[in-house]
Amino acid sequence: MILFKKFVLALFINIAMLAIPSTVVAGEEISQESVVAALKEAISFSEEIVAGIQSGAEADTIEQLYKQVKYAIKRVVISDSKSAVPRAKANKRMKASRKAFRGGDFEKAASLAADGVKYYKQTLSNKI
Repeated sequence: MILFKKFVLALFINIAMLAIPSTVVAGEEISQESVVAALKEAISFSEEIVAGIQSGAEADTIEQLYKQVKYAIKRVVISDSKSAVPRAKANKRMKASRKAFRGGDFEKAASLAADGVKYYKQTLSNKI
């Protein structure tokens, strides 16, 4: 009986997976223009982070900017490795910058954020 239940469950899962068309799972098509716009948005927020750290802005404001960069870059879908590598480097720098900022090392945070801006700009130049 247990073997029969496992068989029925496996059969049900297979039928359910075949019933869902791949276009439904894939989601909407993302245009090149929206990717470029999201990259430009991430660059502007990153530049605001650098300026805010250097000018001594409030921590809450800068944390919000870090979150906005994170959400903007999530909208960037890159399939070619030429653009994906600098984006990954930029994301890594921004993550380290946020960690340094939370730790109180503002000089290091500004430097890492500036590196992130540089790599985001490189990603944008590869996409255009």
